[in-house]
Amino acid sequence: VAPLLNDAELTDFLQSSKDKLKKAIDFHSSAHRWETRNDKWYFNQTAWSEWKDSVKQEGISSYSNLQLIEALTKLIKLMKNDSRVATALAEAKIFGPRFGSTGPQTLGDGSNGQYDALLGHLHGWTMDVYDYFHDNSTGLLRELDSHNDKELLKVSHIDANLQWLETNEHSQEAQKLISLSKISKAFVRRNHGGGLRTLHGINTLGWPQREVSPSKSVIGLYQYHGTFAWSWWTCWFAEIAAKQSNTKLSEELLHFIWRTQYDSALGDQKFSNYISEVYSNTHIVHTIGYVSETPFLWGSSYCVRAIEALKKNQAAAPAALEEEGQQKHEVNQVNNTALFENAEAESEPKQRLSRRFSLRSNAKLEATLQGSDEAMFLQEL
Repeated sequence: VAPLLNDAELTDFLQSSKDKLKKAIDFHSSAHRWETRNDKWYFNQTAWSEWKDSVKQEGISSYSNLQLIEALTKLIKLMKNDSRVATALAEAKIFGPRFGSTGPQTLGDGSNGQYDALLGHLHGWTMDVYDYFHDNSTGLLRELDSHNDKELLKVSHIDANLQWLETNEHSQEAQKLISLSKISKAFVRRNHGGGLRTLHGINTLGWPQREVSPSKSVIGLYQYHGTFAWSWWTCWFAEIAAKQSNTKLSEELLHFIWRTQYDSALGDQKFSNYISEVYSNTHIVHTIGYVSETPFLWGSSYCVRAIEALKKNQAAAPAALEEEGQQKHEVNQVNNTALFENAEAESEPKQRLSRRFSLRSNAKLEATLQGSDEAMFLQEL
């Protein structure tokens, strides 16, 4: 929040909203919201309370725990760097046992290295999530432990795995544990030619029937938070891919959104002008009792974020190419010096061949600098 506000606005916001902010933090500190697994504490969510609200999702969610870790990490770093935020939220409560205390604990004022200690505990919590939810057979995080239901514990959803990358955005070691390639392999469906056809939200055929809301199932939305692909996390996926310099995957994901909006099954409803909520295979979801929300602000905002991330890559590419070109030029100078020093040993045809090769290389480099498919795609989007 702070980067979007000037100093005066931030001060006013903290003064007017600090009590509400503290209540939001306090919500997660109540002991009845926590459970242990293997002697480690995890936040335990109630039924139907998560974003996937057509499925019960009661229990310890890897996704929700990683979300909470990310939020608290950013908050504590903000408190560490801005005394106004620290003063406003010093009395906010956190769940002590998760942070090395036997009783209630507050965020505090940062004295005696408190903030660094809290950040250390948050890193430990992150790794506890990995240790408990990681599935060795798939290389993914499993989604949910609901009262030790073994069938539910087998399911992986894309949200927790993307959240792992988001929470650990600045840790290359953590990104190796749950990699972009593993996520792509599990949730992206490709055609015979290798192109991206569609995405699935989970790595199984569906949630157990008892987990899904009957009211959703009856109107054809059994897979609403199952195999259906949501625009917000598809574009989130594209943004993360762009940040990791996987431009090809990022563009593929955005192209999927772009072409699926031209769903001929919806006739002339002009859905192509917007971003819809959710997709099934290669179509915008539309059943007898439900049509995907369109336009969908949540998905649209993530698509904008993905495009901005791609633009940053595009802006960085010419500089990288220029540096690479300079390095090649320096190498060519060295090679040319050696060539002239040994001129007597070189034949005329070989010299002509070397020059023709150099000219073709330069032309190829100039063509690369002048235009790219990525630039055209961004302009179209």
